[in-house]
Amino acid sequence: PPWWAPPAAASRFGAVGATCCFSLANGFAALHPSGFKASYMDVTRSATGVVTGVGNTLASLAAFVGPVVVGLLLQRLGSWAPSFCAIATLQLLAALAFARFSTATPVDEEKPSADLAR
Repeated sequence: PPWWAPPAAASRFGAVGATCCFSLANGFAALHPSGFKASYMDVTRSATGVVTGVGNTLASLAAFVGPVVVGLLLQRLGSWAPSFCAIATLQLLAALAFARFSTATPVDEEKPSADLAR
């Protein structure tokens, strides 16, 4: 929720309203990983831990680098517009890469290795 929602709930509905807002926010936040955690199982069945580790590492790097880059853009250019354009461009490139390279077949099922063939 926006930063003002819990204080607004507290001022209008008291502590119970603020508690309900925080509970709903945490509940919805807990639902979001179910969509992408299942995707790791779609990529591979035998190396899910490795794929999960790589995915979490990339996400952590993005969570570290993103605010630094946005801060630099804001400091140098003085506007949010370049930041939003850069994010939109990256999202578009990621969507195009996904559309080009994604398949419905798990990676480890595409080419059976010699160990699995025996």
